[in-house]
Amino acid sequence: MEEASELIKAICKLRRNGVTEDTVNDLAEEMADMEIMLEQLKVMFYLFEGVEEWKNYKLKRLSKMVKEAMNSVSCH
Repeated sequence: MEEASELIKAICKLRRNGVTEDTVNDLAEEMADMEIMLEQLKVMFYLFEGVEEWKNYKLKRLSKMVKEAMNSVSCH
């Protein structure tokens, strides 16, 4: 839970202070920590397949939405 909070703080800092070397570096560090935590959760709860299935479903849905948005923009 702490890692998620730190990632949110890094995002807020970047939005507040703008894109600088420090804010981007802080964001990258916190993203790395969060990715490690997520991998640990996958191991602890045997979620490798379940997470991949959800990711694939959501990425396909996102791709469809982007294509629809691009088509509606090109039609106008």
